[in-house]
Amino acid sequence: MADESALYVCGVYETCVVLGRISQMNKPRAEMLVQRLPGPDGEQLQTWQTGTRVRLLATFPKLLADDKFDDADEAYQVNPKHQVEFERTDQ
Repeated sequence: MADESALYVCGVYETCVVLGRISQMNKPRAEMLVQRLPGPDGEQLQTWQTGTRVRLLATFPKLLADDKFDDADEAYQVNPKHQVEFERTDQ
């Protein structure tokens, strides 16, 4: 069962989405980095959001699904700095 209080950061780029689980302590740093760093292959950030799984699913219903959060949780368990990247499905 998913941790309903877990926080994530989601960055939406031109052709892809980057999703990562974050801790409350690292939330400010994650928000700063998603706004300042270029995306994969130098893509421009189009929009971003932090929040719980429920909040991000409501914010980006055409981009995110539960399995993407499961993948982000697995990546976080391996290394808390890892995120998952996948192609946008809304284009």
